[in-house]
Amino acid sequence: MSGSKKTYDTDTVVFGAGTAVIAAAIAAAKEGQETYLIEINNQIGGVMAASPGMMLGAGYPMKTSIGGFFKDYVQRMYNHTPPLARRRLSTLENLGEEVVYDPDYAIFL
Repeated sequence: MSGSKKTYDTDTVVFGAGTAVIAAAIAAAKEGQETYLIEINNQIGGVMAASPGMMLGAGYPMKTSIGGFFKDYVQRMYNHTPPLARRRLSTLENLGEEVVYDPDYAIFL
């Protein structure tokens, strides 16, 4: 590594490219913030990129997602031609619906 440093002037910097961090970066950018997202690895998406499904209502008392970025993201997967995801009832008791997707394609939306 050389001794020179680069300096950047920006509003928001987020580190890591897991699903939650990507959502935070997009939210900041939508609010007009100049945003940098930094990921050390060669793959983005975190757990979502390595998993073929995710519960939509897990951990919520009403068994439903609160919406926001994840709701918009899942809707884009459903609306894609051909669809990149489908909704089904969870096979785990009392967890409500889940979205099932191909992680190799889901991270590109």
